[in-house]
Amino acid sequence: MEGFKTGDFDTVRAMLADDVRLELVTKLRRNGKSEVGEYFGAYAIAVRWVFSPAVVDGRAAMLVFDRNVSLDTPAYFVALEFAGDHVVGIRDFLYARYAMDGVEIRAIA
Repeated sequence: MEGFKTGDFDTVRAMLADDVRLELVTKLRRNGKSEVGEYFGAYAIAVRWVFSPAVVDGRAAMLVFDRNVSLDTPAYFVALEFAGDHVVGIRDFLYARYAMDGVEIRAIA
């Protein structure tokens, strides 16, 4: 989770399992370390977003804050599935922000 805490997406890409699955909810799906690594590359260069690790409804997640709106209230989250030290599943709710309604969020320091 260290890469998620610091926004170090090179570290995050190194954590991806070879057969990692990505779902950008309502928009697209990607499979495999190469395709999903490109997805994190886009986050790495974006200046709009600020990231924080969390647990959302009991699952590992990355909170995403829009620095143009609020650094106190997350805009959305990215749910993460781990197998050991590897990320095997990612569900990004960028385009499904309604998912924030009613979820239980616990920040990780």
